[in-house]
Amino acid sequence: MKIYIRNSLKFKEYYTLKSNTRKAKLKYAISLADRLINYPDKSSIKTDLSQIWKLSGLSENEFNVLFIKTKGVDIYQYCRDKDTDCKC
Repeated sequence: MKIYIRNSLKFKEYYTLKSNTRKAKLKYAISLADRLINYPDKSSIKTDLSQIWKLSGLSENEFNVLFIKTKGVDIYQYCRDKDTDCKC
């Protein structure tokens, strides 16, 4: 019985660690997006935004799902909402 309890705690700790890591990576990606959106030169913003998932350390699908779950919109709509003049 002790082994079972010990293993379930390890699983819970692993899941919590993985969840916290994903949150930190997403927070980093959102901060990058905010910097890009506020940067004066917007000539390559669409390409830059499409590559943020690579810098975040998340898979593309995981990034998109977590971003929409957190912000309620995809990254391009998030950009347009923050800067209406943006061509992203």
